[in-house]
Amino acid sequence: MFKLLMNDSQNDQSKQNDQIDVLLAKGVKALAINLVDPAAAGTVIEKARGQNVPIVFFNKEPSRKALDSYDKAFYVGTDSKESGIIQGDLIAKHWAANPNWDLNKDGQIQFVLLKGEPGHPDAEARTTYVIKELNDKGLKTQQLALDTAMWDTAQAKDKMDAWLSGSERQQNRSGYRQQRCDGNGRGRSAESTQQIFHSGVRRGMLCQKRWRW
Repeated sequence: MFKLLMNDSQNDQSKQNDQIDVLLAKGVKALAINLVDPAAAGTVIEKARGQNVPIVFFNKEPSRKALDSYDKAFYVGTDSKESGIIQGDLIAKHWAANPNWDLNKDGQIQFVLLKGEPGHPDAEARTTYVIKELNDKGLKTQQLALDTAMWDTAQAKDKMDAWLSGSERQQNRSGYRQQRCDGNGRGRSAESTQQIFHSGVRRGMLCQKRWRW
């Protein structure tokens, strides 16, 4: 029999620190923490160490240095770098199999990219390694636009609407060849917007929503 105490830090690291202090004062046996700010891991670990309490981080990965500083600190999650590499591999595979996706025949993958929360280790790693993998495979890429939807479906749709109707589209009338987005909800919103445009754009869309871990 165990008792689970849950807190919402409301995206405020200071509030999360205070909540951890309260939990430790109540004598909890372990902590499971979804950090607001990964850079605060060291401070949080020191709080747990002071009470000799095990701590498990999830969703946002602390630095290796922070984790190694306490033998009862752990991280549970996916390898975000690997996720980006897999995405790059899949895009390269479909690009090679569909030469008609290269609408202006310049041999480059023009793309717009919606990513998750700025500074989120998973979002940053996927953003970096999906493009790196394409380049490592010899594919040329051109980023036309980069923005964040902060994991929000409505924001994703609004931003994709703006991209497809705005100056970038006017300057690239053949359309975007790739659109990448972090997360299921934003992928669906971006896709619903793109489907109103010609099939060349739609066929060129590969979103992370297909490979969500």
